[in-house]
Amino acid sequence: MSSLAPAPPPETLYEVSRTIRELQDALEQLDQSIEKPSLSVRTSYWLRRNRSRSTVTALLLLAVGAASFYFIGFKLYGAAGVRLDTHIASALNPLHKEIQAADADTKQMAGMLAVLQTKILVQELGALSGLQLREHRDELREARKFLLSANPETPGFWPAGFQLITLLSRATSAAETGKSKEVALNDFSGGAVPGEFGARFVLTGQIKNAVFTEAVVRLDPEVKLENVTFKNCIIIFPDAPKPPKSLQQIASEFLASDMLGVTIHGS
Repeated sequence: MSSLAPAPPPETLYEVSRTIRELQDALEQLDQSIEKPSLSVRTSYWLRRNRSRSTVTALLLLAVGAASFYFIGFKLYGAAGVRLDTHIASALNPLHKEIQAADADTKQMAGMLAVLQTKILVQELGALSGLQLREHRDELREARKFLLSANPETPGFWPAGFQLITLLSRATSAAETGKSKEVALNDFSGGAVPGEFGARFVLTGQIKNAVFTEAVVRLDPEVKLENVTFKNCIIIFPDAPKPPKSLQQIASEFLASDMLGVTIHGS
């Protein structure tokens, strides 16, 4: 009598059952994909069936038309934005001009205030002696800085600047005015200028490569200076409400210095 085959263990039966279920699920998904293909699959299938030249041309024209509409719309939107920006700029332009005018008026008023303060200080200190002026050196230097902040085109700037330079040089130099006879130097060129302490000079014409030390120097309105050094000198500018550019350049270099040693490079 033959014996029966032994039954497989439970683990083997379970694995077989699971494999069968996985195969059934895969078959169901395949059936669904065949019945309801995706959009890309349907599009690809339609193109394979309708791949004539006319169909492809129509699709290309449709794509070009869509791109054209998009581009035109973008351009119209940009043009509308430009028009809007133009309208805003036109509306703000008068306000911008008013702000600029107010700023210019403020700067002009500040310049006039600096000139006025300088004139008042010159009147207050002008009659003092050199020794007394030394007590006001810091005040004069602050006035110089304040005047430099003003526009040189401000009315009265240069006459006030000339007077301030003279006062500041008197407060800095040990020389004194009116002690000796004034010597005229016209078209002078060459090294140190001979003269005793406090010697007085008036410079005219073209002065080059000269050095003045502890002297009282008066400048002619038309004088031209080139590489001229003044060491502890008193500088006297002419009374010129509208000085020439060369004299303005000389004054600018004096105003920018400490007055102890000034070299005028060119005017």
